[in-house]
Amino acid sequence: MTTSVNDTTTLGKEQARSRGRILRFFRKHYDSHRTTKVFPQSRHQRLRKLALAKSVPIKHVYSWKQDGSHDLVKSVSPLTENETTVSTKTSLISRLHIGRYNAGMMYNEVMILSEHEKFAPSSEGIIPAHPTFLVIVDTTGNKVATDFAIDCIYRRKGDRVGLCCLQTGLPNECVFIPTVKIDFTSILDRPGDASRGLFGSRKKNARIFADRDGINTASLQILDRYLSEAKKRNGVDYKMIVLHDDGLEFDAIKDFVHCFPEHFVCTVASRVGGMKLMKY
Repeated sequence: MTTSVNDTTTLGKEQARSRGRILRFFRKHYDSHRTTKVFPQSRHQRLRKLALAKSVPIKHVYSWKQDGSHDLVKSVSPLTENETTVSTKTSLISRLHIGRYNAGMMYNEVMILSEHEKFAPSSEGIIPAHPTFLVIVDTTGNKVATDFAIDCIYRRKGDRVGLCCLQTGLPNECVFIPTVKIDFTSILDRPGDASRGLFGSRKKNARIFADRDGINTASLQILDRYLSEAKKRNGVDYKMIVLHDDGLEFDAIKDFVHCFPEHFVCTVASRVGGMKLMKY
């Protein structure tokens, strides 16, 4: 029994030293501590920060019927060029319904892609202690630049495909994390969807497309909530990173962990640095 306890203690100390080396490497070479200061690494921490900024309870941060509704009262119709007063309730309901549709499409894609990954132990490096997926939501216009950023840390190890490999000081301390990359999908960005059959009328179309920024922001908010709720059902934690460029116009992009493609590796390092890691 004594030997077993000693072995466990030794392993625990080695894991602690290993984690310390990894975090120091991330801070030194990937500047991960700077990103961590900007973005709290848990959803609850980010919600608390956002709730304080909005002076509302956490449960009302993303409420579509109470807080924040004053931001959407009027819109300018591109068809009539006249200012049109819009019912706040109607605008928020439209935003919610379309946001749910967009988020649902992306959520289903994440679930389908993540089913092909396995949380198998690795003798080549370290994996998260709890099943964890890194979900990259690409909202950029130039997908080539985004793919290049991801390729900087994407590795293939035998049949272990779809893993981000963060190189650290020691070869056996590379961190492998299953990764799913999806393109941001919005029903408002597909040609031909602005039809009477979909939204009812040209006037309603104009109002909805005038709120495109808010609807797309809502889509990300709802997707983030769906991914958070998925952990309760399947035990897998989905950590989302939003990639964007200068053309992004989402109102509340600051509510998520986000970055330009050139800062992607640093952002991944900050996310991995906040995880509990398992040493084999």
